Amino acid sequence: MYICRIKLIGEKKQMDNKTIFLKREELYKMVWSEPVSKLAREYGLSDRGLGKICERLEIPVPSRGYWQMKKKGLKMPVPPLRPTKKLNATGTYINRTSKPRMDAEQDHETCDLITAERLPENKITVPPSLDSPHSLIAMTQRSLIGAKVDDRGLKQPRARGCLDINVGQDSIDRAMLIMDTLVKALETRGFDISVAKEPPFSTSISVMDEVIKFALNEDLNRTERKLTAAQMKEKEKHPWMYRTQEYDYSPNGILFLRIKNDDALNIRKTWSDGKNQRLEDCLNSFVGGLIKSAIAIKHLRAERERRELQWQEERRRREESERIRREEEEKMKVLDREVASWQRSQQIRSYIDAVKKWGIQKYGEIKPDSKLQQWLTWATKQADRLDPLVE
Repeated sequence: MYICRIKLIGEKKQMDNKTIFLKREELYKMVWSEPVSKLAREYGLSDRGLGKICERLEIPVPSRGYWQMKKKGLKMPVPPLRPTKKLNATGTYINRTSKPRMDAEQDHETCDLITAERLPENKITVPPSLDSPHSLIAMTQRSLIGAKVDDRGLKQPRARGCLDINVGQDSIDRAMLIMDTLVKALETRGFDISVAKEPPFSTSISVMDEVIKFALNEDLNRTERKLTAAQMKEKEKHPWMYRTQEYDYSPNGILFLRIKNDDALNIRKTWSDGKNQRLEDCLNSFVGGLIKSAIAIKHLRAERERRELQWQEERRRREESERIRREEEEKMKVLDREVASWQRSQQIRSYIDAVKKWGIQKYGEIKPDSKLQQWLTWATKQADRLDPLVE
């Protein structure tokens, strides 16, 4: 990191020593020595806030994708700091006591990577011949040469550790040259390539921690097959059982790269030879497509996680609501039982009082050792036992 000197001048001498003055030249060196987002956090600014300061001082800042491309060893141009005619544009004061603010904008690092693929200095160029092929290319080439041609006229490597390529015999050399260039360019950008060691064989690349499968294929021409007289007769007899293929297929020399992930929704997935371009000229666009696919997959996963969290929250609320309902229902059952017990205890007590009055009227008094008193004592205990208010 470029370290600037603190300079307090004029009226600013009385300011807190954490308030610094950054010269225009110093700030220019700083924004080209580390990402603006990191620099902004160190000075308690948002990315946009520091960007506005640079805009006011007419300081050029790195474009999107600059740091990623530089990290991967690609050459990135650094524009010079041109003189400014603005008054009071010699520098800016920054109070480092301020707490970092969160920028409302999302991190555009992934968009920077896509933008960097459009820069002329990062163009992927396919050489005229295959020199020092990548180990994956050498293995795939040997397997393709020895592979059998299928009923469509295509060859596909069957050995473990080979790339996912399906082309005709005449396109093998060109396919190897394109894939060798692409694989080396992807590794230069820090993307890890892997191949499946068990069938079905596939080629995968890790882009921003997302695994994306892709393949190189050759397009086919389709021509209607001329059936023999016997085949025509058989078809007329059993049209619903007729399984003879009605078309012949043959490679047409048109190669295309295809992203095979189904979860990369609404993203371009095919790059091929066209009337005005060849696949060799589309490799940067394909790399950008891989990055877009990774973004789409991340967004889809984030949306799924959001929906999952929302569903879990809704389920938690339903379960909580059900738990409260069951608790209330159980409390009401207990209350109903207590009310019923209390009402019965009150009925028993009323009956006990009535028996007492009857005994006194009949016998004049109720003797303590009499059977009637024993019964009254027992009945009172039963009323107390039923009465929920006794305890």
